[in-house]
Amino acid sequence: AAAWLAARRRLPDESRPALPGTRQLLEHALVAGVTGFAVVWTAYRFSVGVAGGLLLPAPEFWRGLADVAQHNGEGHPSFLLGEYGRDGWWYYFPVAVAVKTPLPWLLAALAGVLACARGARSDWRLLAPLAGAATVLLFGMTARINIGVRHVLPLYPLLAVAASVAIVALWRTGVPARALSAALAAWLVVNVAGAHPDHLAWFNELAGDHPERIMVDSNLDWGQDMLRVARELEARKIEAVATACFGCQSLAYLSTVQVIPLRPGMRAEGWVVASETQLNGSYVKPHDAFRWLLEHEPVARIGRSVRLY
Repeated sequence: AAAWLAARRRLPDESRPALPGTRQLLEHALVAGVTGFAVVWTAYRFSVGVAGGLLLPAPEFWRGLADVAQHNGEGHPSFLLGEYGRDGWWYYFPVAVAVKTPLPWLLAALAGVLACARGARSDWRLLAPLAGAATVLLFGMTARINIGVRHVLPLYPLLAVAASVAIVALWRTGVPARALSAALAAWLVVNVAGAHPDHLAWFNELAGDHPERIMVDSNLDWGQDMLRVARELEARKIEAVATACFGCQSLAYLSTVQVIPLRPGMRAEGWVVASETQLNGSYVKPHDAFRWLLEHEPVARIGRSVRLY
């Protein structure tokens, strides 16, 4: 719709694809809306029930939206670039996209934005993926729940369309441009291979050696390394361990080790397992409650999110 409105302001040109009329646009929007909701309703197995005092299809969906709205209104503890907050930052998701996206893909996407904006003079439809991606990002920038780039993931397939426009344009330019396209593709493959098997905790080159100083939570530490931790503790024949990490409760089920939760203000002797989010202090007060551990050299790094002391 945004692309259509923008294109309407331009003078008509016979060489450009014809703009749909208002009625046709509304028909397309209706079909898209009905199809989208049908997909959602299918995921909820065509359930029907009460939500908000009304009998609705997929009541779980509507209750979920209400829960998210309430959660967003209350805010959420979060961390960004050395700052703690509960109300979020408007620039959180731009930063997250900048450091959690492979640089070759990001460069291609930025080139695609320029290519689509320029090509829109002859084909207004090129504005559509840009409008969609901008909508996702702008809505994300108003959110008070800032805990992961995952909350704006829908912008990636939209920007991928734009990136493909740039790559195709480069490929048609000549041999040097084709070599550049091939180099970007090879760089992307190297990035993906280098991230395996820790894709969730991966950051690009802009984050440097200490991404935990930029952001944590589901960008880096979401309890994904607990099975590795259990195996490490078993291999070292550790009988008891103090823990300050996401997901450490699962260690009681994954191993025979005695798990002792480490509370803020406590000092532990012996073995300690701590994850980056807890060391960072995002969810504890005072925020430096576990910083004393940083005075010690970890015995091992387990995955990309956990330290063993």
